[in-house]
Amino acid sequence: MTIANWLAVFVPFIGLVGGAIVYMVQKGVDRQNQIRSERRELYRKLVVDFNNVNVSILRSGRSADGLDKLVQYKNTEAEILVCAPDPVISALEGLSPKISIFAKHSNSEKAEKDAAFNDLKESYEAAVAAMRKDVLGDTEVTKRVVQKFAEGFWLSVGRFPL
Repeated sequence: MTIANWLAVFVPFIGLVGGAIVYMVQKGVDRQNQIRSERRELYRKLVVDFNNVNVSILRSGRSADGLDKLVQYKNTEAEILVCAPDPVISALEGLSPKISIFAKHSNSEKAEKDAAFNDLKESYEAAVAAMRKDVLGDTEVTKRVVQKFAEGFWLSVGRFPL
């Protein structure tokens, strides 16, 4: 066999092996993007559920509506527990108990209610920052920026008659 014959055999073989490698790499990248997309969707749902719980608590204290909203929040949190990385789980770990503490103090003196509220806000902001970092990687939006966005929500909730 001449070199031309060998080239006719090896060039397609190299193309086939190269294509298989590229396919496997691309399949892994696509899977990572799919997982990231699913987590992003759950994170958005968690933030909405969290806000619904807080509005319900501020509006009616420890009511059946508040309990329903808390159950929805806990369901979303449970879904996240399955697929989120450790830093996000660590950030979310203290959030649920603080929601309950805030609900408990919703009808308390202003100082107790404010302390519970501020503790809840801090945990929420840390959780949102961790979730953003997970789905967006290196982001310039820091916990402080998240804090400013959340502050607008907290302030607006206090202004409207609930």
